[in-house]
Amino acid sequence: MIKQTVNTGYPILDSHLIKFEEISVLLQDIINNKTCSKDLSKVFYKVLFIAEDFFLEVELLLNKLGYPKLKEQKKLHKDFIEHVKDIELDYNNGVTDSCGRLNKILTEKCINYFNANNQEIYSFLKEKGNI
Repeated sequence: MIKQTVNTGYPILDSHLIKFEEISVLLQDIINNKTCSKDLSKVFYKVLFIAEDFFLEVELLLNKLGYPKLKEQKKLHKDFIEHVKDIELDYNNGVTDSCGRLNKILTEKCINYFNANNQEIYSFLKEKGNI
């Protein structure tokens, strides 16, 4: 399960981090209730909608502030969305481990992203006097 470890001070960023936590809880409930085959599609929709919205907000903010690693940030965002879409395609084609794979990407990639990347972004924002 995802746990937010940094408060950026930017409501746009923090609210999306909380939404990812909520999706993580929903997915864990689906796994625990063994309802992946019928309930996972709504998780894909939420993940992709929130990810695309969140990543756009982050990229716009970081571009405005002159974040030096914006190109790398955009690649991380694109790769994450493509990975989720690949899992969704497999799910729609009947692959049975899609729930576990989505849980893994949400926990591993998001935890790494939010903990390492968010710390770096937070430090950048603080250094720029934006927090």
